[in-house]
Parts: sequence; C-alpha cells; structure tokens
Amino acid sequence: RNLKRKIHYFRSAIGFTVDESRDLFLSTPQILTLGVATGLAPRIKFLTKEMCIPMPDVRSMVMRNPRIFTYSLNENLRPKLINFFIMRLSMEPKHVLKVLKSYPLFLDYSLDNHMMPMAQYFWSEVGLSSIELRSMILKFPRLITYSLYKLKYVVGYLRFEVGLNANQVKRVLFQAPQVVGLNKDNLKNKVEFLRDMFALTSSEVQKVISGMPTLLICSTENNLTPKAKYLFEAFDNNEEALKEAIVVQPTLLGYSLEKRIMPRMKKLKEKGISVRKITVAITLKEEKFEIWLSSRKTEEEERMSTLKRKPVRRKTRVGKVLIKEEAHPIQQQGRDEVKIVEDKKGRIVSW
Repeated sequence: RNLKRKIHYFRSAIGFTVDESRDLFLSTPQILTLGVATGLAPRIKFLTKEMCIPMPDVRSMVMRNPRIFTYSLNENLRPKLINFFIMRLSMEPKHVLKVLKSYPLFLDYSLDNHMMPMAQYFWSEVGLSSIELRSMILKFPRLITYSLYKLKYVVGYLRFEVGLNANQVKRVLFQAPQVVGLNKDNLKNKVEFLRDMFALTSSEVQKVISGMPTLLICSTENNLTPKAKYLFEAFDNNEEALKEAIVVQPTLLGYSLEKRIMPRMKKLKEKGISVRKITVAITLKEEKFEIWLSSRKTEEEERMSTLKRKPVRRKTRVGKVLIKEEAHPIQQQGRDEVKIVEDKKGRIVSW
C-alpha cells in the first residue's frame, strides 16, 4: 500500500511514467524509504516553489540524478542552492536552474569539503570576484566538481611554466574555465602546438594564450591544425607574416574556418587587398566588413600611395644661400614654384 502511494505520487504529482518510476526505483532504491508527506513532497515544493523550477525541469533533473530526492533539505539542498549559489555567488533562480539543468550531479559534492575550498581559492589566490566566479560556473557548471589539487596544478602550470602573470592567469580561467578540466598532457600539448606551429617565442606564446584563452580548449586535430594549414597557404607560406598576424590578432584562430576565415580571406584576395589585413577584417560583423572592404585600396594602390607620400628633396640657391626644401609631389602638381625672396633684414621668406 505504501509503495502504491509512492508510485501514484510519482505519476500524478510529479508526472513520471510507470517505466520512468521503475527506472528511478531500480537506480536509487533509497527513494523507496522516503515518505511522501515527509520526504518527497517537501523536496518537490522546495524545488518548484522556492527555487521556481518548472516541473518538467524537475523531472529531467531527477532522471539524471535521482539522489536529489535523498538529500537533506536543510543540510544539503538549501545550503548549496540558497546559501552558496544565491547568497555567496549572487545567482538568481534562473541561474541556479541553468546549472541544475546542465549538470545536476554537482549536488553530489560536499559544500564544506569541496565547493567552498574551491571558491575560496578562486577568491583569494586567483583574485576573482563572486560575480566573476558566478559567470564561470554558469559557463562551465562542472568547474566546482574538480579537485582543488587539479585547480592548483593548472594555475601553477600557466603561471610558472607558460610564464603568464597573475592577471593573465585570471583572464585565461575567466574566459575559458574548461581549461581546469584538461588533463596535464592535453594542456601541455595545446601550448606546445601553438608555440611550434607558429614558431612563437615565450613572450609571444603568453600574448596569444592570454589574448585568446579559448584556444586551449580547441581540438588541435580537428580545429587548430586545419586552420593553421589553410592560413599558411593563404599567406603563401610566409611564416613571419602569419606569425605577426597571429600575435597581433590571436582571435583569428578562434573563428570558424569554413564560415568566417575562408570567406573573408577569399574576398580580400578577390579585391586585391593584402592578406595581412585579415587581422582587421576577421573581427568585423558582416555589414561593417562589406563597408570596410569597399573602402579599402588594393595592394598596388597602397604601394603607389606610399610612393606619392614620399618627400622629394629640392635645393634652391638664392644668392649665396642654399635652401633645402621637402615637398610632396602630389602637393606640387598644378602649383607655381615656391617663391623665395630676401627681405631687407636678410631673412629668407617663402610663400
């Protein structure tokens, strides 16, 4: 009779099917020991009323982590969701919902022994604010499930082996918190790939990584290597020119190869514009890019413009005085020669 009442509650109040209820009972038998009025109903009320989580999302979360029903309301769920997320990290209910929907298994981790030590390290050692840590968790909910040891290793590697300063480390972790989840070899291989592929110096590696931290979480085989090969071809294998472009604009490697890099490079070449200008072209939205493209000069026009801007030296003798002048050819066209006279006091006056 007690079991029937629980199954009825799961079906009528929560909305699980018979098969879903059976799967939950088999995966987490402890649920069967909970009373409806004293165990299940208070937790459902807390999630739907206090945390404002829609019932369909509650069902989805419970299916992924049935242990939610077994956690103490006052010693587990409220301290984590309200005290830590809402009060300490200034999250709103919609933020908490996003984290729970993305990775409900984070509730399995101890608040005092795991989450708080991680948060304290981010605050005191990395220098992040509560709002910044909130943004990182929303971006990568699994962040707070990794060990403190792993976090310290990543920070130490970036700080002392790659050579980033404290602000650069903070930027990398804030922009790409997934870096914490990389294993040691993976992280090291990404850094070495960027260094070796583009022949970067240590300072250039630091500039590229801090300029575009998400490069560390891109696949070298499926993402970075194809982009590097294409760019080398586009730059006619001019390693120095490509290296300069990557250092000046590290985000170049972050854009989609098929949807952004190739189409922009193609239009530059069709217009006769230097491929070096990709550092500017790649960052513009489509409408602004077209406006920018139509206003640009070709390489030949740029070269001729540069030649015209070169000053022309001319010597003019007035009596015993030899005067050296500089004039731009483009400024001299259609004008009379500069007139120079000597006034009564012997000064040279020109107009």
